[in-house]
Amino acid sequence: MKLVIAEKPSVAKDLARVLPGKFAQHDGYWEGKEHLITWAIGHMLELGAPEDYNPDLSGWLISDLPIIPDEFLRKPRQGMTKQLRLIKKLAHRDDVTALINACDAAREGELIFREIEAYANVEKPSLRLWLQSMTREAIEGAFAELRPSEEFSGLAAAAYSRSEADWLIGINATRGITKRLKGRREKGVWSAGRVQTPTLALLVHRELKVLAHVPVPFWRLKSTFETNGHEYVARYQKARSGKDVEKIWEESDAKALLEACQGAKANVSEKVSKSTRKVPLLYNITGLQKAANSRFGMSARRTSNAAQRLYEGHKVLSYPRSDFTALPEDYGETVNDLLTLLSSADLGACFSDGSKHQEISEAASLILRDGRKNDARNFDNKNVGDHYAIIPTGIPEVVLGGDDAKVFDLVLRRFCAAFMGPSTWENVTRETVVPSADALFFTKSSRLTVPGWQAVDNVPKPSDVLPSLGVEPGEVAAGKVVHVDSAADQTPPPKRYTESSLLTAMERASDLDIEAWESIDDEEVLEALKGKGLGTAATRADIIEGLITKGYLHRSGKTLRATAKGITLIDFLERLQADFLAKAELTAEMESHLHQVEQGTMDSQVYMEEVRNSVRDVVSKLQRFDYPDLYKDEEPVGVCPKDGRPILEGLKGYRCSKEDEADWFQLKIKHVGKGAPVTLKEVSEELANKALELDGVVSSEADPKRTNATIAIQRDFRGPDEGFCTQLEALAEVIPDGILVEWKATMKDPEVCGYTVWKEFRGRYMNRPVVQKVLSEKESGILDGFVSSYGQAYAGKIRMGEEFKLDFEPVKGYKGSDDAGAVSPELISYEVDETSWIACPKCDGGSIVESSTHFECTGEGEADGCGLMMPRTVCQREMTRDDLGPYFLAGGATDWIEDFISRKGRPFTARLVRKPNGRHGFEFKPREAGPKKVTKKKSTKKKATKKKVTKKKTSPSHSDS
Repeated sequence: MKLVIAEKPSVAKDLARVLPGKFAQHDGYWEGKEHLITWAIGHMLELGAPEDYNPDLSGWLISDLPIIPDEFLRKPRQGMTKQLRLIKKLAHRDDVTALINACDAAREGELIFREIEAYANVEKPSLRLWLQSMTREAIEGAFAELRPSEEFSGLAAAAYSRSEADWLIGINATRGITKRLKGRREKGVWSAGRVQTPTLALLVHRELKVLAHVPVPFWRLKSTFETNGHEYVARYQKARSGKDVEKIWEESDAKALLEACQGAKANVSEKVSKSTRKVPLLYNITGLQKAANSRFGMSARRTSNAAQRLYEGHKVLSYPRSDFTALPEDYGETVNDLLTLLSSADLGACFSDGSKHQEISEAASLILRDGRKNDARNFDNKNVGDHYAIIPTGIPEVVLGGDDAKVFDLVLRRFCAAFMGPSTWENVTRETVVPSADALFFTKSSRLTVPGWQAVDNVPKPSDVLPSLGVEPGEVAAGKVVHVDSAADQTPPPKRYTESSLLTAMERASDLDIEAWESIDDEEVLEALKGKGLGTAATRADIIEGLITKGYLHRSGKTLRATAKGITLIDFLERLQADFLAKAELTAEMESHLHQVEQGTMDSQVYMEEVRNSVRDVVSKLQRFDYPDLYKDEEPVGVCPKDGRPILEGLKGYRCSKEDEADWFQLKIKHVGKGAPVTLKEVSEELANKALELDGVVSSEADPKRTNATIAIQRDFRGPDEGFCTQLEALAEVIPDGILVEWKATMKDPEVCGYTVWKEFRGRYMNRPVVQKVLSEKESGILDGFVSSYGQAYAGKIRMGEEFKLDFEPVKGYKGSDDAGAVSPELISYEVDETSWIACPKCDGGSIVESSTHFECTGEGEADGCGLMMPRTVCQREMTRDDLGPYFLAGGATDWIEDFISRKGRPFTARLVRKPNGRHGFEFKPREAGPKKVTKKKSTKKKATKKKVTKKKTSPSHSDS
C-alpha cells in the first residue's frame, strides 16, 4: 500500500478516478486496494513567528534585531491540525510501505510535501509523481514513471532556502522599517520583502519620472491632398526620420506653414517595401499573462487562476506555471493528434460568447496539409526542463466563458501559430512635397500579403490600402492641397507600467529607460535572462497583487502606479543605501543563486549565509541612521509662507526649517520594576539632581509612577535644543545596567512654526517640482495622479489658500498617462449541473438553470429567458445553489456571507439582495452598538507628592539690623 499526498482535494479526487481499482471515500482520504490518497490544502505548515523562538520578541523593538534563528521552527497553520494528524496517522499505518508526492510539480509543491513528510516524522521511502497535465493518459503515464525523491533534492533545497530567506528578510526588514517609519496614528505595517520591494522600486522610479514631467506645448500639421482622382490624408514632418520630427515647437512656425500650404501644388511619390514578422514561441506563463493583460486587461493573477482551472478542473491545458517555451523532442505525435482534434472539432460550441473560432480549425487543417513549420525550435530538449510550454491537451466538456474562455482561446491560437510560417507585409510610404512651403508630408499604410501565423494569432484588422498614384514606382505624380489643419498638443509623460510591461521588467530585473524594451515580445531574447529576474514565473502575479494589497501600488484600468506610501518606502531605502532591498539587479542576482541551488551548483548553506549577511547589513543601517542625515544634501524647496525661513525636505513632508524652541524639557525613563536593586523613586531623584548640575538649568522635578518616571527640567532661556536632549540622555547612560530599560529626552511644549507640505495629498505623491511651484507661484497647474478613496484616478489643480493651506480644484477631461483601456469583468467557468433546480421568481414559466458562468433564467421556448441572472463568482467567492436558494425564493436575499473579498483585497461580510429589476445588490450588517459609556466619579485619593529640587541662587550675605 502506498500513501499518495496530493496538494488539493480536487486533485486527490481525480487521482482516485484514474488509479486502478475501486476507492472508498472516507473523511479526509480515499482508500483503494493499492493506494491511500489524501491531500494537503496548500501550505499546511508555516514558519514560526519570532515570539515562538523567544516570547520577549513580541514587542517589535528595533534593538532586538536582527532575528536570525539557528534552526527554523515550523508549526501547523490555523485550521490545518486535523488534516495533518490524519496524514501522519495514515503515513504510520503498518501496511503503508511508501509515500508518493503528488503535489504540484514545482518548487512550492515540493516544499508542501517535504514539510508534511518532516511533520509526520516517518522513515519510509518516498517517490515523486511529476504531472504535466491532468488528463487520464498523463496521470497513468506519470504513475508508471514514479521517480525517487532524491532526484529532487536540489528543488527541495531551493524551496526551503526560498522560504527561510523570505522569512529572514521579511521579518527583519518589516519590523525595522515599521519602527523607523510608522507614525503614531498610522495603521498597519511597512511591509518589505526579498522580491516585492525591488519590484516596487521599478514602479517607483517610473512614477517619479511621470510626476517630474513638465509638458511642453507643440503643434502638428495635417493636410488633405488630391492626386490622380482620389484624396488622402498626410502628416507634416520636418525630416524623413528622427525623434520628434512631427512636432512644431513654435505656434508662429505652425501658422506660417499652414498659410504657405493653403491651396498649394504638391509632388507625390511612393516607396514600397516588404517585411516579415517572426513566428512567436509557444506560451510560458509569463507570456500568457502579458498577452491576456494586453488583450483583455486581465491581471497576471486572473490569468494564472484561469490557466490553473483549465489545467486542473477542465483538464484541457498542460501544466500552467511553466517557464519554458518549447516541447520535448519526442512530442511530435502528440502535437499531430492535437492538431487533428482541433481541425475536426466544433470549437464554436466550446465557447459561451458565440464568437467565431473557425480560424483555429482552419489553421490546424492547414498545418496537417502543408506540414509543421519551426520544428527545430518548437521541439528542443535543451529548452525544456521539468515542464514544457503551455499547450492544449484536449477539448473542454463544458462550455467555457469569461476568463477561462479568453485564456483557452489565446493558448489554442498560439499553439497553431507556432507551427506556421512567418507573415509578410507590404509597406507603402507616400511622400508628399509642397515646394512653395518647403514642407514634407507622409502617409504610411501596411497590408498583410501572406498571412502565415497571423491567420490565426494576433489577426490584424483589414488594411487601409492607398489607391494607385497612376505612375510607375519611383516617379512623381502631381497633386494639390485640398485642406490643411493645425492642432495644438503637448508632450506626454513617460508611460506608466501595465502588468504586461512590468512582467517584462521583472524578467530582466531592470528599469532602464528604454521604451522599446517595454513591449518586447521576442521570447528568445528573454530566454537568456532566465534565472536572473525578480521572482519566478509562478510567483510574479502574487507579488504584484501583494503590493496592491499592502497599499504600495494602485491599479487604474490596465495601469499600475506607485502610491505615495510606496514612493516614500523606496526613497527611504535608497537614501539609507539599503541596496539589497532597493536595487532590482541585486535581488535578481540572489534569485539566480537560488536557481543555482535548485540546479545543485550552489550549496544552500552558502546561499543562506549570503542572505544572513545582507539582513545584518540592512538592520545595522536601520538602527544607526539619523533622520536629518537622509536629506542633508537636498536644497530647500522654497521659503515658508508664514515666517520666510527655508522649507526643507523630510521623510514624509517638506517642513519649515525654523527650529523648535523651548525652556522646559523632559527626560522619560522606564524602570525594570521590583527586581532592580534601586527603586524608581531613587533613580529619578538621582537623575533630577544630576540635571541641576548642567549649565543653564534652573530647576529639575522628578515624577515617578509605577515603572515609568518623568523628570521635568527648566533652562534659564528659551531656544533651540542645541544638543541639550543628548546631554540629558547621557545622564541616564551612567545608571548601572539592569535598572533602566529605556530613556528618552524631548522638548516640553516647544514653540514651533510647523508649516508642512505633506508628501501625500489626495492620494498623490507631492514631488519636489510641484512643491517648489506651489510655494513660489501659489498654484500647481493641472496635475494628474490624484486617487479617490474608491481607487478612481483624477486630475486637478492645487492652490495655496487662506492661512497658507492647500486647496484643491478638480479638472475634468484631462488625459493623463494611464492606460485606461477596457478591463473585462472577471468570470470563471464552472462545471454545469444540468438537473432542474428552481422556478424563476421574476417571470411565469421560467426556471433558473446553470451555465458555466451564471445562474440564469431560461424561459420556456425562449433562448434568453427574462434576463434574470446571477454570476457564479461574486467578489472572488463562488456562489453555490445552497447560497442562492433563498435569493431566488420569496425572501429575495441570501444568508450572511463572511468571505467576500473587496477590490482592495479585504474580506467583508454581506448578503446579496435581489432588486425589482432582477439585478443583485449588497446589504451590510448594521454596526453593533459599543458598550454603554459609564461616567466615573472623580477620585478623591490624595495625589502623590512630587519632590522638587531647585538650584540655589547665589546672593551677597547680609545681617538683620
